[in-house]
Amino acid sequence: MMIEFKSPLYSEFSGELEGLVRYLDYGNEKLARREKELTLQQFHKMHPCCPAEVMREGLSFLLEKSKIGRVVYPLYELSECRDDERKKDVRLFAFASEESQKKPSVIVCAGGGYGYVCNVVEGFPVAMRFARLGYPVFVLNYRVGRAPAVPMAMEDLERAVRFVLERGASFGGNGEYVLCGFSADGNLTTQWGTDNLGYPAHRLQPPKALLAIYPAISGAALFSDLRHRGFLKTMFGENFGEKTKKEYDVPSHCGTFPPTYMAVGKHDLLISKKPLEAFRTLSKRRGSRL
Repeated sequence: MMIEFKSPLYSEFSGELEGLVRYLDYGNEKLARREKELTLQQFHKMHPCCPAEVMREGLSFLLEKSKIGRVVYPLYELSECRDDERKKDVRLFAFASEESQKKPSVIVCAGGGYGYVCNVVEGFPVAMRFARLGYPVFVLNYRVGRAPAVPMAMEDLERAVRFVLERGASFGGNGEYVLCGFSADGNLTTQWGTDNLGYPAHRLQPPKALLAIYPAISGAALFSDLRHRGFLKTMFGENFGEKTKKEYDVPSHCGTFPPTYMAVGKHDLLISKKPLEAFRTLSKRRGSRL
């Protein structure tokens, strides 16, 4: 079943997917106010760089899987949400593998500048493609929009990894996991590989690999570019400085970094390829696979 371009998406989703529209660009307040009228065609106007057919395929994949079985899993108990109501929105959309051969579980984290989570572009379409390759896939909806966003998003990512390590086998996983993050969450994905903030600090199993697509990894590059000031305030709050820059500089904390694939567009106007190339050189010297 393919979703119609001009039909309100709100009418397409029921049961556990009721109200799903607000998670397609989670955190986008303008969208939330119009969630009952938005169509796929209108989403395409918001994200013209992404082909409408790609978004359509991703959402149709989600709808199809929801008709087979459960796909939505909250990551916090209600009692844990008293200090932050937004924890109720932290969830995994889980898609079991249909192959008999078990493979690593893939956790997909869409970007959005820590202001929203762009699942309609970088979440469900990507999950669909991993699923077609036989991988169990999990799309994470994490907290955004309130500073400091990074520590909260990291807490949510930790919950997702624990869920996958504990329950991944029931979705066809082999006990290993891969993180795939885009843009802001490409940043979070690489932070998960660092020895001061990532999986070693949480005493968790290392990922089989990291897939970081147009990530910001250099504290120096981020902090020196005035275009990123608003982004930095969302990430860290008002009072960030030299200590924060050093703490979140990925190349400074890569002693236990997992095998990693990074990519950035040749004409990307926000993310420079120079820090990624420098990190690749550093990784090769240390014997890491990048």
